[in-house]
Amino acid sequence: MTTTQVSTTMIPNPHGSIVSIKNEKEWRTRFSPNANLVAGGFGGLCSLVVGYPFDTVKVRLQTANNLAYKNSFDCLSKMVFKEGFMSLFRGLSGLACVALPRFALMFHSNTVARNFLMKPDQKNNYPRVMLSGAFSQLLVVPLIVAPLERIKVIMQTNSKVQGQWACFKNILFTEGIRGVFKGTLVTFARDMPSFATYFVVYDIMRHKFKESRIDLGPVGITIVSGATAGIAGWMIAMPADVIKSRHQASENSKSALTTTVQLFKSQGIRGFFLGAGPILLRAGPANAAAFLGYEAALKSIAYCTHD
Repeated sequence: MTTTQVSTTMIPNPHGSIVSIKNEKEWRTRFSPNANLVAGGFGGLCSLVVGYPFDTVKVRLQTANNLAYKNSFDCLSKMVFKEGFMSLFRGLSGLACVALPRFALMFHSNTVARNFLMKPDQKNNYPRVMLSGAFSQLLVVPLIVAPLERIKVIMQTNSKVQGQWACFKNILFTEGIRGVFKGTLVTFARDMPSFATYFVVYDIMRHKFKESRIDLGPVGITIVSGATAGIAGWMIAMPADVIKSRHQASENSKSALTTTVQLFKSQGIRGFFLGAGPILLRAGPANAAAFLGYEAALKSIAYCTHD
């Protein structure tokens, strides 16, 4: 009896790594901006569920005065005992409305940029992978991230604010429409280099694992690559994130530059890494969850749309 061998072609996926694709349908799905729109949105929700409590602690540490908390654990315990466990999830419902469109539009834009900058058979062009990652933030930051993170930061730092809508109305009343978009430029400064790093590290890790003799399996490779990409991206983003949080939390902060100077004068270089503990603790599992959700959604889309 003769057996028919299924031909397998080595091709790059939308994230630059080389993968073995057994059918053209899955290949097209990975290069489809619309498929990445759906898969990215699902990955964003997975990331949010896992990482939000860490994010709340991070913002408190970044915006509090020097004597408020000794460390991340002290901040966590004081929040839970004084404000209740659910204080860790203040602003979550509003951010759920951010995470889905943010990641959806980000992965969609990233795929559009890669399809434009790279040919399907182009291997390991990491500078263009980074450029695509930076490009993915051009629409996401001003339309979604900056205004909704302004609301999130205020809610996480001011327990007197009751609900996202009340917070939004208060910003409009006290600062006008410009207040809603406060921190947009510093958010660009944080997210463009951060996500350029994020996507290229994910690609490099997946490619190296697939070439190595280490057998983690598809899920294991996605977990390790996603976690490493998240940590690397946040290490790049951390200084700008501290400045952004302080600038957005204060009504009196006139510019991100002023906030930067004041932070350096009061706390030195160390001040630009406030909240590093919860940031890095969150980055690993949250982004592993994001890419697991993303990869699972892509495979599901390819399966469901199989001709």
